[in-house]
Amino acid sequence: MANFKIGNIVEDRMNGELLGRYLVAKLNLGSMIGNKFALISLTGTGVANGYHDSLEELEKAAFSGSMVVVKNYEEQLEENNQLKSTINVDRYEYGQLHERYKKIKEENEFLRDDLMIAKGEA
Repeated sequence: MANFKIGNIVEDRMNGELLGRYLVAKLNLGSMIGNKFALISLTGTGVANGYHDSLEELEKAAFSGSMVVVKNYEEQLEENNQLKSTINVDRYEYGQLHERYKKIKEENEFLRDDLMIAKGEA
C-alpha cells in the first residue's frame, strides 16, 4: 500500500502505460452525506473508484497493484512555483532582448538614412 494522504498525486499504470492521474481529496458532499474521500481525475473526467469514508477504504478500493503515489501536494506546488519562476525570468530576458533588438534596428535605420543622405540618394 502507498499510504494515501490528502493532496497526493496518484498515477494508475498498467504494463508501464499511464492510464490516469488523480488527486487524493476529501470532499464535503453536504450535511446528509458528509465528508468523503475520492480520487479526482486531473483530466477532469470525474472520480475514480467512488467515494469512501476513510483514506484507508479509498486506498484499498484503488489498489489493484497499479496505482502509485508519484508526488505529494507540497512537492507538486514547489515544482509548479519553480517552473513559474523560470517562465517569468525567461519572459523578462525576452523583453530585455526585444528592447535591445528594437534599439539596434532603430540605430541601423538612422545610420542607413545618414548614409543615403551622404551618398545623395535621399
